[in-house]
Amino acid sequence: MEDKAPNVTIVHPDDSAAATEETSADEPPTGASLSGDLAVEAAHEEPPSAPAIPAEAVAAGNLQWVETLNDHPLLDTDTRSDMELPGAPPIAAITSDDGAPEKLAPAAAKPKQREIKAFGNNDDYDIISTLGEGAYGVVLKAKTKATGRLVAIKRFRDSDSEDKYVRKTALREVKLLKKLTHVNIVELIIVYRYKNKLNLVLEFVDRTLVDDLGMDALRTRLCTWQVLRAVGHMHAHGVVHRDISPKNVLMSHEGVVKLCDFGFARPLGAAEDVYTGYVGQRWYRAPELLTRQSYGAAVDVWAIGVMLPEVHSGPPLFPGKSEVDQFFLINACLGAPPPEILAALKRLPHFEGVEHISIKSAPQKSLPQRFPRYPPALMRVLTACLVYEPSERATCEQLLALPYFVDDGLTPSVTDDEVPRLIERALAGPLAGKKRGGGGGGGADSSAAPSRSTSSSACAIL
Repeated sequence: MEDKAPNVTIVHPDDSAAATEETSADEPPTGASLSGDLAVEAAHEEPPSAPAIPAEAVAAGNLQWVETLNDHPLLDTDTRSDMELPGAPPIAAITSDDGAPEKLAPAAAKPKQREIKAFGNNDDYDIISTLGEGAYGVVLKAKTKATGRLVAIKRFRDSDSEDKYVRKTALREVKLLKKLTHVNIVELIIVYRYKNKLNLVLEFVDRTLVDDLGMDALRTRLCTWQVLRAVGHMHAHGVVHRDISPKNVLMSHEGVVKLCDFGFARPLGAAEDVYTGYVGQRWYRAPELLTRQSYGAAVDVWAIGVMLPEVHSGPPLFPGKSEVDQFFLINACLGAPPPEILAALKRLPHFEGVEHISIKSAPQKSLPQRFPRYPPALMRVLTACLVYEPSERATCEQLLALPYFVDDGLTPSVTDDEVPRLIERALAGPLAGKKRGGGGGGGADSSAAPSRSTSSSACAIL
């Protein structure tokens, strides 16, 4: 059984509570910058600046980033040795607080991690198109000149030397992607600089789940199984994603799923660690996020549960127009929340001075009523994810052991190497192509989905 990850306390900016109501699910609230929210969360001390790079260690051109991969203080000291990269010029020494040269002790043997090259060159790629732009950067589709391989280049808009948040976010994403080697997690290939901007070269995948909402029963099962495998792998390594949604799940034409965009991902720390409550898209936020309570890995399981009917049936499950509206949509479907969640709701600034909050004691339209055609095995997965209490939500490990997956041969014993071939065989089988077979569409809940961006991307925007 998978251990429960420790919970953490939320920080919410004083000036963003009301503003959040008017912003989209994809954008930070007006008046509360994302860097202010996420900048590492008030309980963490700001790390020291990076040591200067000796001139002899700097390669010609503008492509060197060895200092951040090998010796940057944001990386834990006990992991620096295993971050050393083949072929990288050595950093001469690290300066301690008293100015004396300091050598790093060799790290203990660690599990095998993905090797990431520290060198690249913008001239190594032919830029094909812009896949998307966001507040913090742009994602480009490109072709590697030497091999013809398609890649996605995630280019940060601001210089990391000018913006500490950019540096912190990029370092965290690189470190996590190096650690989280998995067939269902997007691969980071190379990191380099271009015009003093950080560039992450990632594997290119054809499209996101946004392009494939309303899948048939077989593809829904295969997709959900792969997402759970990826998120379960993250949780087993003490990492929470915090931004799971269809736009952050890539799917190749062969049906292989890749979880992407680790900009919000965070290692789970001790119970006293403080994390922001402004994470991910509003529609996929768990009740403990909406009510500013402590949270842990269970927020990812909630997001998977919210995403599942959308993947299978098309329309979003809880398309809230504000955080308050989001909570009441959940209440209308799941019924009355536990007393501690209701108490936390009443403490929110939205309800200051309000004596009575109209909470429905019973569901207006429960999950089985909304999706009457879902088979019992699928409904069991859905209801195991969508539970108010985080401690009562199933873990990824528990969900992967349910009959919905195991009865079709999608067992926990399947290895990473076996996944692509298993997907290929399944999609070539007799059930392939049957639209919404075996319990099919959305039943009575078939309203049209609100407008959203459906452009394919190899990586979600920063």
